[in-house]
Amino acid sequence: MHPMILQLGPLKVHSYGFMLALAFLVGIYLAGRAARRVGETQDHVTDLSFWIIVAAVIGSRLFHVLVFWSELQPPRLLSAFKIWEGGLVYYGGFIGAVTASVLFCRLKKIDFWQMADIITPSIALGLMFGRIGCTLVGCCYGKACPADYPLAIVFPPETIGVAGVPLYPTQLLEAAGCLAIALFLWFYLQYHRRFRGQLLLVFIVLYSALRFTLEFWRDDPRGFADLFTFAAAAGQTPAIGGLRGFLLWSGTIHEISSGIYGFYLSESQLVSLVMTLAVVPLWIWKSRRDRRLGVSVAPAPVPDQTPKRAPHSKGKAKRK
Repeated sequence: MHPMILQLGPLKVHSYGFMLALAFLVGIYLAGRAARRVGETQDHVTDLSFWIIVAAVIGSRLFHVLVFWSELQPPRLLSAFKIWEGGLVYYGGFIGAVTASVLFCRLKKIDFWQMADIITPSIALGLMFGRIGCTLVGCCYGKACPADYPLAIVFPPETIGVAGVPLYPTQLLEAAGCLAIALFLWFYLQYHRRFRGQLLLVFIVLYSALRFTLEFWRDDPRGFADLFTFAAAAGQTPAIGGLRGFLLWSGTIHEISSGIYGFYLSESQLVSLVMTLAVVPLWIWKSRRDRRLGVSVAPAPVPDQTPKRAPHSKGKAKRK
């Protein structure tokens, strides 16, 4: 992998920052096309994009610093700004981006839900570029896997991940999942949405399911929550025993003492559950509200560009 793409003297181009810049440029282009389709202006998209990129980086880094403050290298305040070394929490970035979008739309007096549908496919695609950046840097790595696993990935010593060990490619799997979500939103759902904001809500559900699942295969240091303890029942069926084995392997449960287990979820899994549950009332409220108010989700009509001819005079011009 390549944490640094290019170095010209003191100038260093880090791969993670390069992928973020690429995500920003591609995202603006796609959002601009989506905006024209619904009659929104390119200026609003461009201005909002700058708000989003700043808020997303701040939010994602802030979440990471809050969780891993004690583990940052001294001086901690300086380490908090080293985003090229990884350490950006995606859900923190998403919350920051949504907050900035709401504030921007209120200031500009434009519909937040309409704008959310415009930029959501770009967000999904941006996450794909971000996970490719994670692969190049070596962060967010997976658990060790068999050496003959066809998708195994091995990091070299210069990356920040575990070097020289075959790992599950959790970064690339999430990148592929985000690409699939972006394609679904762009090529299908934006043409079949039933209310404004539907693309955003569908994205939240799909990405939450993807993230929740892949967290079982990740092995990088991240926050966990101890939810409860329970006692394993005696005489379990093979299916229950197999499930317990998987949960032990994934780190979801830990054996505290003989027959007593603690149930854990990563912070990202908890956020995934909360956000998915939050979609349900939002979906019901927004769909009913748009239907009651008759809010249109149809594409904006394309203005007629055919030059109009001057009307012909019916009579002949009078001679003087």
